[in-house]
Formats: sequence, structure tokens, C-alpha cells
Amino acid sequence: MRLYAENMELNNHRMGEVIRRLRMSKGMQQKELARKAGLDPTRISRYENGHEFPEPANQQKIAHGLGITWAELIAEYEDIEISIGGGRVSEGTADYNREQTKRIVREVLEEITGIIGPKPETEGG
Repeated sequence: MRLYAENMELNNHRMGEVIRRLRMSKGMQQKELARKAGLDPTRISRYENGHEFPEPANQQKIAHGLGITWAELIAEYEDIEISIGGGRVSEGTADYNREQTKRIVREVLEEITGIIGPKPETEGG
């Protein structure tokens, strides 16, 4: 059980670091990200400081607030390099061509959507 708790803590911190890095790269304060994501600023702080791991619905909201896709947020978390323009995706040493990548991403998104439901509605969209 202790190993599980330690892994959860590492996951929390890793996701928090990703959210913080992406937010700062956009020149945003936590309050601005919270507003754009429709979340409480204290929730963003708790995620960034590794106190909580955002559930998938909140991951989608955070990605939207950052102006990226959920897949890009998860790719950052998983440390997967995605280059759609270049037509290649790399995960460690494995390379995939554009069609293989599209198939994999489509399968993953279909599975995730089946678990959590469709993308939440946004203002004006």
C-alpha cells in the first residue's frame, strides 16, 4: 500500500509540474487559468503543488484554459513528443508515422470518451 501511495504522490507532483510549466509558458497567473478553465483558483494551486491529481473532466477544462487539447496535456504528462506538422510522434525510442499516430490517438480518445463521456460544453461553442 505504501508503494501505491508513493506512486500517487509522484503522479500528483508530475502533473502539477506540467500544469505549472504550461501555464507559465503562456504567461498566465493561476487565477487566469482558473477563470479560463472554469475552476476555483485554489484547485489549480492544489494541482500545481501536487496535493491533488485532476480528474479527467478537470484535465479537459485545464487543457481548454491553456488553449491546448487534452491529448497535448496528457502527452506532456506522459512525456510524449507530438509533432503533427512533422508527421511523426516519438515516445522514447519508438517512432510512429502519421497514420499510425492518428489511429492510436483516435483509439485512446474513443476509450477515454467512453469512460468519462463527451467533451464538456464551453461558452460560445
